[in-house]
Amino acid sequence: MMKLSPGKIHELETSINMLKEMQLIFESAMEIHSLNEITNNISLAELFNMFQNIDIKNNYPIYEAFLQILSHKFFINHVTKNVSLYYTILEELIIKHSLLKVFHYSTITAIFYPNPILLLHINTYSYQNCKEFILNEKQLKELKINVEEFENNTKIPNNEPYSNIGITQIIREDNLNAFIQYLSNENFDLNSQIVNPYLNHEITLLEYSMIYGSINIFKYLWLNKALCSQESLKYSIIGGNYDIIHILEDETKYLFEEECLRISIKYHQRAVTEYLLTTSRNNFSLSRKNKLLFYLDAFDFLELNNIMEEYLIDENMGMHEIVNEMIPLRISIVKTYLLFDFFLHSFDIDINYKELIHSIMNNNFKFYFTRNLLANLISHLFIMHVLNITLKFLIYYYRRVILILISGIVFLFLDHSTCLLINGIILCYMIHHFIMLV
Repeated sequence: MMKLSPGKIHELETSINMLKEMQLIFESAMEIHSLNEITNNISLAELFNMFQNIDIKNNYPIYEAFLQILSHKFFINHVTKNVSLYYTILEELIIKHSLLKVFHYSTITAIFYPNPILLLHINTYSYQNCKEFILNEKQLKELKINVEEFENNTKIPNNEPYSNIGITQIIREDNLNAFIQYLSNENFDLNSQIVNPYLNHEITLLEYSMIYGSINIFKYLWLNKALCSQESLKYSIIGGNYDIIHILEDETKYLFEEECLRISIKYHQRAVTEYLLTTSRNNFSLSRKNKLLFYLDAFDFLELNNIMEEYLIDENMGMHEIVNEMIPLRISIVKTYLLFDFFLHSFDIDINYKELIHSIMNNNFKFYFTRNLLANLISHLFIMHVLNITLKFLIYYYRRVILILISGIVFLFLDHSTCLLINGIILCYMIHHFIMLV
């Protein structure tokens, strides 16, 4: 068993508990946002007080982890009615807690990449509050830009991130009469596919009704023999509607697979996760390590904290032993700066640098490798003399971003074609040096 610093372990335990509390308050605010604005304001006030009490702008690991929670929650909820809640929280962080100063823009982009609506709001809000210092009417006229048109094009977007006109809104609202009317007027095929902007691919009307738990429209489509596949079942897990799940269990030839268990964790459908684990029909099991991996992957610090408490009580394990359970997962669990920093600076842990470098070379990282996180890795690799002193390369691909480290200088290229060009020029030389290194 590896010896870990008690101070670092206590710090990690405290941080996870703090994030659990923040997540609880945030989820409470989400639940009541559309029901009672006054109560919601109280919940938000509690969250904002916590930002202040922990001095979040000077607590980078907690700050970054909370942004990851915020981004992941927005991505998995698919519901437009709570968008204003996210906007309010982001504005609080921008105005009072220096969001745009604490985080480099590349880090913000990496965190919120799955949610362009939130990125747009951050960018637009930032512009709205600083434009008077950088633009004036005379300058705009000189550029032959109509000021009024310019203002209209840069207003804060409304709370509906996507058009609410048409079949998608009808399904989200589970308005069966409007749905039937729409089908008759538009001569719509029951098996037509529509684009879900959140999932960024086409799904059937039946699957769309599953995602939003629209039981009335689902039943109508089901009774009218809309097509259903094995793939469709996972959308019922995303929606979390028990009536839909039970119909699929009882009336299809398909079975819920273990992937559905992971999806339920990813989408924070905790009751569905429990159901899948306990129902005899599925006979699923979840190992201790997979629990840690899946809940870390889902940025669910509430469940992660609960798992740790269960281990401490039920299995008489100390935090030291729990952390050692996490160590073999290595790169797989590092999606937040908090955990990356913990593992990187727990020097008794044998980080597999060969695996790390090969993962970088093979573009196998499946987490948000933010600018600060990468800088920390580079610094550590230099200190530990893992990289050749004369020629040091560390390349990392994150969609449209390539960071290249040559002789201690970091270049950030946001243009994909430029990245590919430079990469092509040095690729053979780099591979040669990396092979010699590892």
